[in-house]
Amino acid sequence: MKSIDTLLAEAIGKMSPATLGKYNERVAGKRLPQENLVNIAESLVAQEGQRSPIRRNNGAQGLIDEGFSPEKADAMLIEGLIKARPQQNAGLIKETATADQLTESQRKDYEFAKMVGMSEEDALKSAKL
Repeated sequence: MKSIDTLLAEAIGKMSPATLGKYNERVAGKRLPQENLVNIAESLVAQEGQRSPIRRNNGAQGLIDEGFSPEKADAMLIEGLIKARPQQNAGLIKETATADQLTESQRKDYEFAKMVGMSEEDALKSAKL
């Protein structure tokens, strides 16, 4: 049978520097019995091996290729916004007399501004810039 001091030394010896820091935070300034220190150390060592895997972000829905352009980026952004708030975007873009006079690029800017929630007046101003 090992002594409590040996068990504590073995548990601390198995800890990584980050886990050792957590151990020191838990026991700092406290007068705990040796059995409690061993239990804390062993539980931290057990938790260290049970880390959750780092999950990778899937990123954008479309694949980025070498021919990636700002137009494709805008289209992907608008598509994502529409999917995120479908009920809000249903009747969002209305035909107005001033909106009909916009060029194609200005029209895209206007539609995007309306999509992100800008007012009609502000969307027209930003599209004409």
